[in-house]
Amino acid sequence: AHYILGTIANRQNDQAGSIDHFTRALESKPDFLFAYRELYAALFREGQVQQAKDVLHRAVSAYPESAEFQFYLGNLLSHEGDLESAVACYTKALTIQPGSAESHKNLADVLNKLRRFDQAVANYQKAVWFEPNFLDAHLALGSVTQSQGKLDQAAACYRRAAELKPEHVGAQVSLGNVLESLGRT
Repeated sequence: AHYILGTIANRQNDQAGSIDHFTRALESKPDFLFAYRELYAALFREGQVQQAKDVLHRAVSAYPESAEFQFYLGNLLSHEGDLESAVACYTKALTIQPGSAESHKNLADVLNKLRRFDQAVANYQKAVWFEPNFLDAHLALGSVTQSQGKLDQAAACYRRAAELKPEHVGAQVSLGNVLESLGRT
């Protein structure tokens, strides 16, 4: 009942009510997967990041084989700047669900920030392998390969991104810049 009331409150933009009801649902049933998901999302939307993180830690404890909760925790830790812990969460999520393009991409983003460029490239490549139309992964792969001086590879990534979304200004500008660096004005 509390889960349903929390869902109704959420639809009515009553975040305090939804948080209260999802919390009560978990007090009644500590292994209520959907209540963890909704409570985390409501807390995060309200800017209650520490509480959202606490909920995710409880969710990971209740569901240690949930790639979803590991992924969300990785996102939150990355957002906070705890990059090594984010790497651990994304790695765990990929152990559980190796075909997740989003997890590969987010792991690559963190590895890129940590200046582990070769590992970042490998994970961006996996992301686009699992999801060939993943625009952001193509752009990020282009950026990291460009920074490594692999301009032909970067051009191919930006070209693919521009094919996926021709009106994407960033893809067009990045492709143009790399082609100019290659002398293909």
